[in-house]
Amino acid sequence: MRKILTLAIFAAMAVTVLSGCAVTSDKYRFQQRIDHWYSLLNSEEKSLFRDARMTELGDSLSARLAKDPKLATNYRIMQESEAITSFDPDQTAVFFREIILRELNRKNLFKFMDRLDAQGQLDFAFSYAAASTNTNGLPEAFVKRMEKLQSSDGTYRALYESFIREYRLYDYTPAEVLFFFRTVSFAEVSRMRLFDVLKFLKANNALQPFLAGKIDEAAAIVTSQEKSLITTSMQLADLKSATSLNHLDERSLLKVYYEVVMKEMDSDAVRKTIAKFQ
Repeated sequence: MRKILTLAIFAAMAVTVLSGCAVTSDKYRFQQRIDHWYSLLNSEEKSLFRDARMTELGDSLSARLAKDPKLATNYRIMQESEAITSFDPDQTAVFFREIILRELNRKNLFKFMDRLDAQGQLDFAFSYAAASTNTNGLPEAFVKRMEKLQSSDGTYRALYESFIREYRLYDYTPAEVLFFFRTVSFAEVSRMRLFDVLKFLKANNALQPFLAGKIDEAAAIVTSQEKSLITTSMQLADLKSATSLNHLDERSLLKVYYEVVMKEMDSDAVRKTIAKFQ
């Protein structure tokens, strides 16, 4: 895949664009923006977008833009409205998936995660790292379990249907919804909170064992502090809520951060964040 701009640049660009919008609500604004993007794609490109196959999408869209003057005009209007005229089609696709669609669904990650029990949240966090046969990079067994939840849990089913209708995950299968939340929404939320996790561990004298991979030891220290200090208990509850891992115990939370979040993050970003506490 062609080299894309960093998410930090995308985020900064999005903030600039948002400051000039005058519509009545964030939800409506993001709906309109993602719908404008979808209107430019054919059915094959929409499928590529759902699967995050951005290079192929970019190649397909570029070929159509070269042949269709009306499409090229509408595409240019979209670029100008988003202030992304320098972006290639594949970069534009990443912008809409990892910024616009993510922001529209920001609260939905927490609603989705709250429907999972502790084991479900743990499996979700580890699902992409343990990918096996599913085309979206998620283990087949986990996808089937979530499909069963959708059929048996009316609240989750209604939530899933709202993702499809209101929150523009159009035509997303249950596996594709999981893939989006895991690789876009959860990735962003969990990485944003690494600093807070390390700060909490530092304050409770559990940082060094955690960084050494001694998860049981670090968790035991946190548990001891939690039992003796109400402030630690409150801070831990807030941290779990902020990371969307609200049903996990201390050990599982630290395990996810050490074995998943820190490994999936850019290694230089992890190193710089850790350095702030040493």
